[in-house]
Amino acid sequence: MPTPEEKMAHEAFSALKQRDRNRARDLLARLIKLNPSRVDYWVWMSTVVDSPKERVFCLKEALRLDPQNVMARRGLIVLGELPVDDSLVVPYSAQKRNWQPSLLKEAEEQKQLAAKAWRSIALYAAGAVLVVMLIAGAAFGAGRLLRPKAQQSGPSGVFIVNATATALPTQTALPGRGITPTPTPPWGNLQLSPTPLYAQTPHPRTEAYRSAVRAYERGEWAGAISYFDQVVAVEPDAPDLYYFIGEAQRQAGNPEEALEAYNTAIEKSASFAPAYLGRARLRLAEAPRAYADSIRADLEKAAALDPLLGEVFLETARLDRLQPGRLEEAGAALDEAALLLPDSPEVDLLRGEVLLAQGLPAEAADALRAGIERNPASLPAYKLLGRALQLDGQYEESLEPLQIYIQYANPDAEALAWLGAAYAGQGEYTLALETLDRAVALDDESFEALYQRGLVHLELEEYEQARRDLSNAYVINMDSFAANLALARADLKVNATREAFALFEASENLSRSDADLAQVYYYRGIAQHEYGSMTAALRDFRALLKMPAGLVPEAWLEDVRARMDLIISPTPSPSPRASATRRVSATPTPRASATPTPKPGGTTAP
Repeated sequence: MPTPEEKMAHEAFSALKQRDRNRARDLLARLIKLNPSRVDYWVWMSTVVDSPKERVFCLKEALRLDPQNVMARRGLIVLGELPVDDSLVVPYSAQKRNWQPSLLKEAEEQKQLAAKAWRSIALYAAGAVLVVMLIAGAAFGAGRLLRPKAQQSGPSGVFIVNATATALPTQTALPGRGITPTPTPPWGNLQLSPTPLYAQTPHPRTEAYRSAVRAYERGEWAGAISYFDQVVAVEPDAPDLYYFIGEAQRQAGNPEEALEAYNTAIEKSASFAPAYLGRARLRLAEAPRAYADSIRADLEKAAALDPLLGEVFLETARLDRLQPGRLEEAGAALDEAALLLPDSPEVDLLRGEVLLAQGLPAEAADALRAGIERNPASLPAYKLLGRALQLDGQYEESLEPLQIYIQYANPDAEALAWLGAAYAGQGEYTLALETLDRAVALDDESFEALYQRGLVHLELEEYEQARRDLSNAYVINMDSFAANLALARADLKVNATREAFALFEASENLSRSDADLAQVYYYRGIAQHEYGSMTAALRDFRALLKMPAGLVPEAWLEDVRARMDLIISPTPSPSPRASATRRVSATPTPRASATPTPKPGGTTAP
C-alpha cells in the first residue's frame, strides 16, 4: 500500500503532466517539507516556481544534494549559473520530443519570455528602489517619533519572524507590567505567505480570473466575488469557480449565498472534493450539533474523492473536538492534517484546543510553542498559549503571550479577560479588575469577561457584585460547569441557600472529570457543614478524601480533615460557622482537569 508521501508524489507528478502549476507547486512544497533530501522534488519544484531566482535556488539545492545530477546541471547552465558543458547539451532531435514536465521545457519557455521580461526589469527595478527608499525613510522617521525613551527588551525565549506588517490596532499601554507598545510588531515587517487557493485550474479566456485570485488572496471578498461572477459568465460549467465564490461568500459572512455556491459546484461536478469541504466548513461554523451527521458525510465524501486534501482532516478534527467522547479521534485526524499541511497555523491551534479539552495544559503549551516557532505570526496561538499556561497554574508566565496577542491583534473581550485572570492569579486584584472592566466594556455579553470578574469580586468578598456578574455569565452559558459552581458559591454568601444547592447538583451533573467532582465535593461539603447538614457534609468530605492521590490540593485536604474532626468530635465545639480553622482560598486544580478551580485567574470549561 503506498505511503501518504508516495501518493502525494504521484499526485504532484500528475499535476506536472497536466501543466497545473499551482497544484504542483503546492504539493511539491509539502513534499519538500516532508523529505527535503529528495533531489527529484527540488528539480520538479524548479519547473513550477515563479521567478528565475527561485528556480536557481531549487536547482542549486538539488545539485548540493547530488553534485552529479544531470537535470540540475543542465538547468543551471541554461540559466547562466554554470559554464556550458558540451557533454550535457541536448541534441536538437531530442529537443523536439514531447517531454514530460521537466526543467528544460520550462527553461525554453523562459527563453521565449526573456526579451519581454528584460524590457520590464529596468522599470520595476527603479520602482523597487524607490519603494525601498520610501519604506526605509518612513521606518526611520516612525522609529524616531514613536520609540520609547527606555524601551523594555523583547520577550525572552520567543523567536518571531514572518509576522504581519499591519498597523497596530491599539497604541495604548497595556495594564501593568509586560510588553512595551511599539509601532511595529517585535518580529518585524515580514508576512506569512497567503494560503494558496486549492484546486486552481487555468481560466485563460478572461483576465477577470487573475483579478479574482488577487482579490481573494488579499481578502477583498466583494471584489473577488464580482470578478469570479465575470468568469462564470464565460465558463458557466467550471465547478471550481462556484467553489471559490462560496468560499468568498462564507468569509464575507453570507452563509446562504455560500451554501448556494457550494451546491452549484456539486451540481456541476459531483466528484469535485473542495465543494463538499466548503459546505461542511460552512455548516460546522453555523450549527455543528444540528448538522453533525451531514457535516461528517460531506467530509468523508471529500476525503474519498481527494485523500490529499489536508483541510478535510483539519475540519474533521474540529468536528470531533466538539462531539462528546471523540477527542482521541480528533487527535488522529490532526495527525493526518499535519502531514498534509505542515505549515498550517490552524493545525497547531486546534491541537492546542484538543489537548486542553483532554486536560493536558502542559502538553498543549508545548504544542502551541512549537506552532509559534513554525508560524510566528499566528497571533491566536499566543492567546491560546496564555490560556494553557493559566490552566497549568503558570499565571505569571501567561502574561507575555497574552500581551503580545492583545497588542498586535484586534483586542477582544476574551483575551482581555484572560489577561485579567493572569493578574488575579498572582493576587494583583486592582490590575485584574481594571483589565476585566475593560473587557466587559468591550463586550458586555462576553461569558469569560463576566465570569472572571465575578471570581475576582468573590475573592474580594464583594458578594453582591460577584453574584451579579456570575448570574449574567450563567445566563449566557447555563451548561458551563464553572459558571454553575461559582454562582452556587456566590449564592451561599448572600443566603440564597436553595438556589445554591440546586446549582451544586447541576455542577455535579455537568462535571467531566474527577478534578471537577473534587471541586463539587469540596465547596458543597463546606456549604453543608456551615448550614448544619453534617451527614451530607461528611459524605462529600469522605468522597473528596477517596480521590486519587495528588488530585486534591493539600490545602483543601487540611481544611476538610479539620472540619471532619469538629463534626465527629464527641466534645462540644463552637458553632459550625465559627469552627472553620481558617479561610482557605481555592488553589489551582491539578493538570488532570481541563476545568480550573473557580478562583480568580482560572479559566472556564463550557
